[in-house]
Amino acid sequence: MGENSLVRGIACRAGYIASLANIVLCAVAHVATFVTILPPQTTFVLFVAFPLAIVGVAAGRIPWQRDRSWFVPPPRHEQFVSALLLVYALAMWVYFFRKTGGASGADIIQGQYVFTDKARILKTVTEHEYRMLPNLVIRSFTALFGWMSFSVALTLRAAMAGNGTE
Repeated sequence: MGENSLVRGIACRAGYIASLANIVLCAVAHVATFVTILPPQTTFVLFVAFPLAIVGVAAGRIPWQRDRSWFVPPPRHEQFVSALLLVYALAMWVYFFRKTGGASGADIIQGQYVFTDKARILKTVTEHEYRMLPNLVIRSFTALFGWMSFSVALTLRAAMAGNGTE
């Protein structure tokens, strides 16, 4: 039992730290998409945010998949904030799909800016819309990863407090 508690404590702390780091990363990147037009190279942020989110989720599940006695739900007001963040993340995705038509890329074909999906032209766009595509992608993903990490951090913090591992 003691060894399982030690593993649980280490996993909770590792997941909590990864989740907090991801919350900060996603918040900064998300706000930046509203302040400036980011160059396409900044989508690398997503290649950092996704693994951090997965580490947090894995740390919250792996060591005790059969033992649910550790689980202590977060307080109701924190669950409410998490639900609001989920609604916001879903709204960002709906906005992304309505604005781009589900584009996975942007290109300049015969001097026109277009949104594409698998070499298929979805629609012709303005230069501003063309340059905004990386922002919309980053905004959508950081909202989703931020919500995931916030929810995981709440759960892990409640678990650490409930089991005396904090």
